[in-house]
Amino acid sequence: MAIHQTQKQTDLEKRLKILRQQVYGRADQELRTRSYELGESKVTANLGPSSTNHFDITYLRYDLLKIFLLTSLAFGIQLIFFYFLQNNILRLNFF
Repeated sequence: MAIHQTQKQTDLEKRLKILRQQVYGRADQELRTRSYELGESKVTANLGPSSTNHFDITYLRYDLLKIFLLTSLAFGIQLIFFYFLQNNILRLNFF
């Protein structure tokens, strides 16, 4: 039989819980957190639902794909300009 140790929630933890419910809209699904004490400081690890992490990764991939495509487009345009300038197809007289 396992022994469960319970702690009283401090006012700050209660406020944090209420704030998370208001921000994320998960009144029925609480974020699970695990606290570790290291010396005098307290570290909290968020073990929340993996679905939010999945959406973050999806947005990250989408943003990286856009960056890659725009970068490729910019380099392609530069190579085309270089080719046109070398073969005298495009003449730019700056001075």
